[in-house]
Amino acid sequence: MHRSDAYAAWEDLGTQTLVQGEEESGEDSTPGDPPALDPLGLSRGSRNLGRYLLLGRLGRGGMGVVYAAYDQELDRKVAIKVLHAQSKNAEHRLVREAQAMARISHPNVAQIHEIGFLEGKRFVVMEFVEGETLRRWQRRTRRTRGEILAVFIAAGRGLAAVHDKGLVHRDFKPENVMIAEDGRVLVMDFGLAHGAGERVDAPSEGERASALADKITMTGSVLGTPAYMAPEQIEGALTDARSDQFSFCVSLWEALHSRRPFVAARIDEISAVVAAGKLESARRGEVPGWISKTLRRGLRADPDERWPSMAALLGALERDPKRRRWLLGGLAAICLVFAATSYLSASRRAPAARAAAITRAELWTCVEAGREIEAGWTDETRETLARGFSATGLSFAGSAWARTRRWMDDYAEAWSRARTQVCADRRLAEVRHDSGALARVEARAACLDERRELFVGLIDAWSEVDAQTVTLAAPAVMSLPAVSGCEGPSWAMQRVNPPGQVRVEVEAARRELGRARALGLAGKYGDGLAVAQVAVEQARALGWRPLQAEAWLLVGELQDELGAYEDAREALRAAYVAALAGGHDLVALEACAGLTLVVGDKLEAPELGLRWVEVGEALAERLALGGTIHAAELLYGRGLLEDRLGDDEQALIAMRRALAIERAELGDAHPRVARAFNGVGGVLMDLEDFEGALETQRRSLAIVEESLGPGHPEVARSLHNTALVLSRLGKHREALALQRRALEIREAALGPEHPDVAATYGAMGATMAALGDLSAAREYRARALEIRERSLGVDHPQVQATREALAKSP
Repeated sequence: MHRSDAYAAWEDLGTQTLVQGEEESGEDSTPGDPPALDPLGLSRGSRNLGRYLLLGRLGRGGMGVVYAAYDQELDRKVAIKVLHAQSKNAEHRLVREAQAMARISHPNVAQIHEIGFLEGKRFVVMEFVEGETLRRWQRRTRRTRGEILAVFIAAGRGLAAVHDKGLVHRDFKPENVMIAEDGRVLVMDFGLAHGAGERVDAPSEGERASALADKITMTGSVLGTPAYMAPEQIEGALTDARSDQFSFCVSLWEALHSRRPFVAARIDEISAVVAAGKLESARRGEVPGWISKTLRRGLRADPDERWPSMAALLGALERDPKRRRWLLGGLAAICLVFAATSYLSASRRAPAARAAAITRAELWTCVEAGREIEAGWTDETRETLARGFSATGLSFAGSAWARTRRWMDDYAEAWSRARTQVCADRRLAEVRHDSGALARVEARAACLDERRELFVGLIDAWSEVDAQTVTLAAPAVMSLPAVSGCEGPSWAMQRVNPPGQVRVEVEAARRELGRARALGLAGKYGDGLAVAQVAVEQARALGWRPLQAEAWLLVGELQDELGAYEDAREALRAAYVAALAGGHDLVALEACAGLTLVVGDKLEAPELGLRWVEVGEALAERLALGGTIHAAELLYGRGLLEDRLGDDEQALIAMRRALAIERAELGDAHPRVARAFNGVGGVLMDLEDFEGALETQRRSLAIVEESLGPGHPEVARSLHNTALVLSRLGKHREALALQRRALEIREAALGPEHPDVAATYGAMGATMAALGDLSAAREYRARALEIRERSLGVDHPQVQATREALAKSP
């Protein structure tokens, strides 16, 4: 492992330079180093820095030395950066670096734990990362274009998170990106970070003289950071997020083409070369033209001509304009393989069988079958939705649409591949006269057809875009049933085939249920409920119990969303009974999961809720669904109810098991995983493990910020919960900063009179009271009471609790 790489990168522009083709070794000493380079004299033996036991030196730069250390109180390994000297300017920059990083909680940004001052030394405690720099990762072995793009896009998301906080990195380069052992990509070194639009000083005369003395080779090599700078940064003009975009594009161009994009004899000539647009020629045949074109826009001299944001640049890099052509070509190739296989198989049989082999026309018919989903997801539809999202005026509408479109594109592409494959498999089964294979193919086709109808139904539900549409769009797409689910045995459990005499009516009712589900996903719960209730009546008239179970289940889920918990309980119980009677086991299991939360949590009967958990767990065991999302939902419910009943240890076990399953099934970027982290954090807070609670809440926050966008109301919820933990730790000012951000998001997204806004005002009142600002505490609590009285009614329990808190305020 190259542990020193991450920390050797924390260097000071103008005092530490790296030559292309060489890299700082991270060794403890280099000939010519002044003895004062190690501010703590670690070479003379290990020592403590407060509660931190220093283990060894990892790297050094112009500003300071980075040590590996052990946090003796929290039992964890950390990295500590210590300043060389008592320069006020250097200290200011170290503090600014720590503050910049501390404002960002994102999976692709290195985390800051603490900043301190001890024994005359200013230091920063940060996440310890085992791995290697992006530069070393690139050089260690030949990387494919796909690998390079994946890593840079991850780093770009980290930069985008930096920009979302109003910051500019100003020193993005391969040495300042870390590839961790676990595969994470982390942007590091925020020593030059500043607010967007701030004017920063140009390099000093000494720095420029030193930098300008360095030669640039014919391949564009330059000593040090200036090779990655945007021209406005070199000239000391205003810089913003587009300056980082320029540096990102230089780095990615270099990784793909093995040379930097601009060549000049001296550093002070780079701006002129950039202005003239004199890019190094691309490596023909190895880097597609669309990638080079995308990067050229980010490398323009005028910031206004670059991409409007990192998110836009990343979106362009993720959308290959030739991908559809490649996809169709690849699908055709798959089909040709099947054609060859079936022909060879048929040629060994009778001539009549040979005649049944797949024809070229049939192959292209399969390709066209895969394009059926495009009828609902057209360029015109995308443009209309983009305008609709923007017209809401919500602060997070742009990021919500970008994520929604990307996931919809991915879903459509996955469906297209699967549908083309099913078509080819069907023809192959027909050629082979394999009735069993043909039945399985038909089941997969039916599953995919339902997936497509739900996908198109969701688009139809967005016909009128409002604030709720924007808020729920990204979670809705992520809640669509996975295309891959049509390949496994779970589809057989999801669908019970009706007898012939009611088949047509049942399929029609199921289509209506699909439309109701799509309306629910879009947040139009009342409209979806009306459609689902009609389906219930149709199911009753047909007398076929599995359809009744499916309809009642959806009715109960929608009533739950509407807050009609008593009605939801009755509907879910009806679904459970009908499912048992009709042998629809998976619906029975899903009804148990729903009853767990409705009865146990929302109707506040945890003992009864736990009984439904036990029934559900028995069903999951019989259906061999342990370790699946179905089991995770029951475990989450168990954890919630055990916590309510005071058994925190059992609650924590259940919550952690649910979290492990959902991370394995959904990945770390899914909002349901954020919910599970939040659940674990809540139990840890009850156990008074506040540091553990804080860590899990911050992970939950990072996930929702990445998956839903920084202005989404769920981000505000996570900020709110994280602030509660900070308050319990006595870190009231940090808590207040998060609460103010949560308030800003909630007022922008939900309006100033929403109950969630009142919750934030109430929490801020408690924080201000803890800080001793009693006047502000009364003001915030009064505002919370005013909102709750109007939105919830004067007799609501939350109104009574707020009145009591206000009455107790001095």
